[in-house]
Amino acid sequence: MCRAGSIAAFKARAATVVCLLLLAACGKADDRAQASDLSANELYNQIEDARVSQPEQESRGPRLDSLAERDIPAGFTAGAHCSLRQSDRLLLVSNTSGGLARIDGRVTRLRIGGPVGISGGFFVADGASVSIGRAVRAPGQANMSEGPATVSVGGAPDRPIEKIEAEWACR
Repeated sequence: MCRAGSIAAFKARAATVVCLLLLAACGKADDRAQASDLSANELYNQIEDARVSQPEQESRGPRLDSLAERDIPAGFTAGAHCSLRQSDRLLLVSNTSGGLARIDGRVTRLRIGGPVGISGGFFVADGASVSIGRAVRAPGQANMSEGPATVSVGGAPDRPIEKIEAEWACR
C-alpha cells in the first residue's frame, strides 16, 4: 500500500524538477541574460539610452538647390528681377510676380512675402520660406545692386532652418 504522504512528496519533487527545467530553458533562450562586467550606473545608463528613442537624423541634402535654365519660364527675367547665386549655381530668381527656386528637390513657385529689393527679400510657399538679407550702405552712400547675402530656408516642420551664404543681385 502507498501512503498519501509519499504521493504528495513525489508530486512536490516532480513539480520542482519541472520548474527547474523551465527556468533553465528560459535562461538559454536569451543570450543577453548573462552577467555583465558593467557597473550598476553604466548598466542603468545603457538601459536608459536604449529606452529613450532618439530619431535618426536623415542625411538629406540642402533644401535649396540649383535651378537649371530650363526650369525658368521664358520671359521670367525679361524685366526687373533679382537672383540668388552661390558661385556659378543659380539658387533663386524673382520678378515682380514672385520667385522660383528648387526646394527639396522640386522646382517651386514662391509668393512674395515681404519687400523685395537690393537689400534682400522674403518668399513663401507651402512648406517653405526663403529669407534673403544683405547689408546695404549707410544713408548718403551709393547702394550697390549686388553683394553677399545671408539666406535662411525654413518652413518645414520636420527640418531645422538652414542658413547659407550667397550673392544677391537685382537688375
